[in-house]
Amino acid sequence: MLLVQKYGLTGIWVAGLMAGIFLTIIGLLRLGRFIAFIPSPVITGFTSGIALIIFIGQIDNFLGVKTTGADSAALKFIGYFKGGFTPDWHAITLAGIVILTMILWPVKWNAKFPASLLGIILATVLNAALNWPVKMIGVIPQTLFLADRMNFSMIPWANLGDFVAPALTITALGAIESLLCGAVGSNMTGIRLQANQELIAQGLGNMLIPFFGGVPATAAIARASVGIKSGGQTRLVSIIHAVGLLLSMFVLAPLMARIPLAGLAGVLMVTAWRMNEWEGIRFILATVSKLR
Repeated sequence: MLLVQKYGLTGIWVAGLMAGIFLTIIGLLRLGRFIAFIPSPVITGFTSGIALIIFIGQIDNFLGVKTTGADSAALKFIGYFKGGFTPDWHAITLAGIVILTMILWPVKWNAKFPASLLGIILATVLNAALNWPVKMIGVIPQTLFLADRMNFSMIPWANLGDFVAPALTITALGAIESLLCGAVGSNMTGIRLQANQELIAQGLGNMLIPFFGGVPATAAIARASVGIKSGGQTRLVSIIHAVGLLLSMFVLAPLMARIPLAGLAGVLMVTAWRMNEWEGIRFILATVSKLR
């Protein structure tokens, strides 16, 4: 926060660039192997925690309302029981269509045509046909280079010491979240995680992002689990995902702008539910009960 107050968005860019360098160095030194020492219950808890945050974060869009923000997901969830809002049945209907589609769509068909995509198409077409008053994605910028982005002349070389601590914090959080995401994906697919490659990739990505106007980023369990649950099997999933986003931005932006947020909420809610390692959770609870 102090970094932003003193240097503005430039501070985030510089800290992100430095964090990218640190992540790359950690990967080159092959320190990613220490992920093996993280206990399985920690990974399970991390996954469930992220799933809860995602689910709670979409309740507003599911209900078609805008409630007061909170300092944590728990407080946000408790706030819904206090009332003070009126759910929009249009939004709930659209979200329900997506949820039912993802639940009822046969698994063997999912690899051919993802149920989440079908649900979004159905919800978008229905909303467009009936012209319901629900919130949509809206205008999507059609450019790779934002007006505000970093360049080398903006780096405060004389004050780089101010950025070391924030950069190390971003490095630690980025490494932990990315490797935990990789570990979760490894558990879901049975494919061994290449931890050092993951760190190097995250590092290089964060070194480039500031020059496009982006902020520090990590691997995301939500996005990875959607790809896996949709039938993704190889690393090509990420490449196809990136190409699809690029084409969508330049070709499908007008159509994507009309996607109702309630439909996206349905996708994320089902994904959050499926993210949980239910067998692992039952095993942990059973083990704890036996210890008692």
